[in-house]
Order: sequence, then C-alpha cells, then structure tokens
Amino acid sequence: MSRTIIISILIFGCIAGSHAQTPLELLDAFTDAVSKPTVEVDTFFTENARVSSLIYLENDETKHQHQSPSEFKAQLQNIHVDFIMNQTPLVLVYREYETVASIFSSVFVQFKEKSTGEVIETTNMQSLKFVLDDDGWRISQLSIQNEHPSYPIDSVMQPESLKNKYRNRKAATIERVQVEPMRDARPLDDFSTEYDPNKVYNVNEVDEIPVYPTGQEGLNQVLRQFNVVTQQQVGYTPFIVTIEEDGSPTLIYTHDLSGFQIAQAESFVRSMLFWYPAIKYAASVKCKLIFYIRD
Repeated sequence: MSRTIIISILIFGCIAGSHAQTPLELLDAFTDAVSKPTVEVDTFFTENARVSSLIYLENDETKHQHQSPSEFKAQLQNIHVDFIMNQTPLVLVYREYETVASIFSSVFVQFKEKSTGEVIETTNMQSLKFVLDDDGWRISQLSIQNEHPSYPIDSVMQPESLKNKYRNRKAATIERVQVEPMRDARPLDDFSTEYDPNKVYNVNEVDEIPVYPTGQEGLNQVLRQFNVVTQQQVGYTPFIVTIEEDGSPTLIYTHDLSGFQIAQAESFVRSMLFWYPAIKYAASVKCKLIFYIRD
C-alpha cells in the first residue's frame, strides 16, 4: 500500500534539552544523550513522565516494562558499561498543536560490544508525546516497542538504504543525512483551521488508513493469538480500538463484552506494535478500528 510519509532524519544533534525550541530539536538532543556514556536523559522528561517498553522474550512471550525517567537512565547506564550504543530515529509522523506534540518514529540501533567488537543491529518503533511548559518542551511519555524476531519491521518504516547510510557515515563529520524524499517535495497546504485534535475519525473519513508496521502477516499473528477478527462473524462480539496520532493503540469500547472478553481485548491491544497512524489534512489523526472477539 502506498503511504504518504513526511520524513525528518535526526542524527546526533548538539542542542541542549533545556534550550530546544521545538519537539524535533528536543528529540535530536535526546538521541544524542541516549548515545553517550554519561547519560542525562532524565532531564528531558516531565516530572511524572513514564517510559514503557514492549520486549519479546526467547519463548515468544511478551514483557511489558514500565519505568520512571530515572529508572530508564539507570538502565541505559548499565548498557553503556558493556556496549557502545548509537541510536538513529527516522521520524515518520510529526504533529504539533499548540502546547502538545507527538512523534512517531522507527529507530535504527547499533550496539558494539566493547570487549569483542561484535556489532548488533536492531530496529524498534518509538512513540513520544511532548508538552510545552514554562521550561520549554519536555517528553511526557516515551513508548518503545522492539522488533519481533519473527516479524521484522517493514522496510517502508526503516528503508535498508538508509540503514546503510547510517552504517557507513562518519559521525564526527556528518551531522545530517540527505535522502530522497518519499513523497513529492511540494509545500503542504495549511489545514490548521480544519484540524480538530479531539476528533476520532472513521476509516472511511481519512485519506490513508492506519497500517500495521509488520504488515498483514504480522497483524494476523496477533489476531489469531487472541481469537480476534476484523470482519463481523457469527459468534464474535465487536469492540473498538483507537489508533492515536502517535500510532499507539487504545481500547475505547468494550460495552458488549464479557469480563473474560474484556481481559482478552486488553491483552490483544497491549500486544500490538505501534501502528502507522491514519493521515488526513497531510498529517496524522486519530482513527478508530472495529475488531471482533470470539464469544
């Protein structure tokens, strides 16, 4: 399926978090901080911010990890003891509205083990929410979903050609990577007067519907795991999931479900990766999807 993707490549900026003028600049500085042994990432977050991660274990089970910024900082410090880490986000969707903003990105990560020199490469999806206060832009929520070993993130989300540029670049001399745009480089129309941040669209109202990052096969695997389908069938009850502007899924309607079905639906949503969100007015919008769970 063709996608309209607005791309920004952010590589190792030098803007201090306290001086970032935009969420994109803050992300640039945050990326730089994460990649340094002297990690000070907690300064980029609001006081009550949370960091959540979805991790796939060897037995194919998933683990949900929730941390405070200080706990996230301690985890990164432990990683830097044994590894040199570089992290490069590819920003797929950026939305800023008055004092809030969201960024949806795929992130190419390289770990180089200090003792052996072995290099490990992986990709994850990250969703960040920002708020603007008296001290400037801060991260209020960071969600990280690691790549499933059996269902790699689609090349549209992280093109191999860009990965090769990351691998071959000299970080000391190259500050930005220039890439061919994935859409026409024409000025976007100003849709600010039409945009309603509170509206949740139906799939027939958007220009492009939400897309699951590992493709239909990856989504089907999650559907089968929880006895969920996308078309109405006898013996199945509907429920609604909203795909937020940043791609995160939220369970919003379960009124017709039993207690057991609600628990199953909650687990189903928690097991999802971030979606590539719906597009309308040349930017991401909220969109609701209807699923059906077995009675």
